[in-house]
Amino acid sequence: MFNAQALAVTEGGLYYQTLADETECSAAYKADKFDLIICDGRGRETSLMETTEKIRSHQLASQIVLVCEKPPLDFVIKAIRLGVRDLFPAPVNLGGLLNRAEELIKPFFPGGGTTALGNCRSSLNLFFTTDGKAPSTATAKGASAADTKELNTLRLECDRLVHELHAAKEANNLVTTSSVARSQDSEAKEQTRAELESSLTLAKNKQAAELESLKVSLAALAAAQLSASQASAALTEREQQLAQKDEIQNQAVQMHEEALAELEASKKILEAVMNFSWKWRI
Repeated sequence: MFNAQALAVTEGGLYYQTLADETECSAAYKADKFDLIICDGRGRETSLMETTEKIRSHQLASQIVLVCEKPPLDFVIKAIRLGVRDLFPAPVNLGGLLNRAEELIKPFFPGGGTTALGNCRSSLNLFFTTDGKAPSTATAKGASAADTKELNTLRLECDRLVHELHAAKEANNLVTTSSVARSQDSEAKEQTRAELESSLTLAKNKQAAELESLKVSLAALAAAQLSASQASAALTEREQQLAQKDEIQNQAVQMHEEALAELEASKKILEAVMNFSWKWRI
């Protein structure tokens, strides 16, 4: 059996349109933009994924929630890829479903839209407890004050579930706060460790650079010492050469002086001989 409703939720009340078949439903998807789409696929699991794909092809930004029997893992993965926001397996947790619907649709109402969301919540209650049969106009307009015992029972059950959900959320918030504090402390320690490692790495790099610079300086000093040693050896050799030249020059001077002395002596002997010879002639 095909059951579908298009609901318009406003602060003034809840207005709906019953969609008779899939043709009308497809036409509604093409003509209007829906903020929230809840697809009840119980008993239609074989075609539910195809239906979801058709919905997403026309409603690119809609929040989609699926209700079906316990889905296999591959179905869940495909649903996530199609942007399905939540999936409720049978038996349906009505309180959880209604709370999730309220959470998803709330951002579309400035100031929270409390009245409209209450009407929507009541209508969804009726839809899932009457197999999708649409309520009468009077029931839709006065859904917040339903006069049936079944609806009152459902509201009490929903209130109880909401209270349990809030309690669970508060407990979860405490755990989350503690986890966040531990996480922040761990992150701080990790950051401190990273900073220490970075400082140590910088110090090692600086020490390595200084050591390399020292090696270069030592190599330059050794080269300078070798050059100085070579220069000293060359100077010593030059001094020896100069000393040898000085000795040769001194010997030459001495020989020259001796030759001059011999020449002078020869001159004197020659003068003496000439004087003696002159006297003898006279």
